[in-house]
Amino acid sequence: MTTEAITHPPVVQFVLPFPPPTLSPNARLSWQKKCNITHGYRFACSLLALNVRRDLERQGMTFPLRVPVTMIVTFVLTSQARRRDWTNLIGAWKAGEDGIVDAGVLADDSIQTIGRIGYETAQGPKQEVWVRIEGAA
Repeated sequence: MTTEAITHPPVVQFVLPFPPPTLSPNARLSWQKKCNITHGYRFACSLLALNVRRDLERQGMTFPLRVPVTMIVTFVLTSQARRRDWTNLIGAWKAGEDGIVDAGVLADDSIQTIGRIGYETAQGPKQEVWVRIEGAA
């Protein structure tokens, strides 16, 4: 009988701010205002992801994660009573995903890198986005 080392895929988890409503594809505002809001949200998510990345690097994890990764994005809502549109939530979230790439957690956000992605909702005391990324073993 041989003993093989069992390698567990690396897992990275973030709690990021909820995207501003103005990032929804249905938002009606000038492109200059939307651009500024997009850059601000992307930068905020990048800083938070970079802090998590640095903590994990101190523990020996290497980045960017090996591909393909599986990403689960959970939109935490304060009320399930308000009706939400998946397309708008995902569209508003795009800048947050780009912030994770900017932080170097992922090489890019292509379909070759993110092999599987899932979206879900949860109820909580404040709106935020939980991201769980599982890299290849």
